[in-house]
Amino acid sequence: MIGNLYLQKNRFSGSIPNSLGSCVSLRKINMAKNFLRGTIPVSLGSLPTLISLNLSENQLSGQIPKSLSNLKLNLLDFLNNQLTGAIPDSLSLDAYKGSFAGNNGFCSKNIKNFHRCYDESGKPKEWYTLLIYIMVAFIMVLISFVGYLNLK
Repeated sequence: MIGNLYLQKNRFSGSIPNSLGSCVSLRKINMAKNFLRGTIPVSLGSLPTLISLNLSENQLSGQIPKSLSNLKLNLLDFLNNQLTGAIPDSLSLDAYKGSFAGNNGFCSKNIKNFHRCYDESGKPKEWYTLLIYIMVAFIMVLISFVGYLNLK
């Protein structure tokens, strides 16, 4: 039996139970506009029939579990929480545009309205690629110059 879980606007508090991920027949989860805290359970990514996940307007924190990238969602909404970290590339789609707003701790490589994601050093990953190209070009110019001086 395939089911839906509609618990929006109920003033629920606490965390989302990890055991929710064992309800493998769930197609839609709407827990919006409650007072839910804690992290999004990794187990939600193992719901094979889930097509809609709305956790907007809660007080959820932490990162988006990478397991959610496995889902084929028609609707994804994390609007107005306290989530942080990188938005997975597989979820950075036009279909989910606006679903991440109100989470000031998010970063993204693909979504323009968010800070760029940086690696541990605090610099964007693209910066290292550019630095390598500049170093290779400098070495090639230096080798050419030394070769030119040796010909004289």
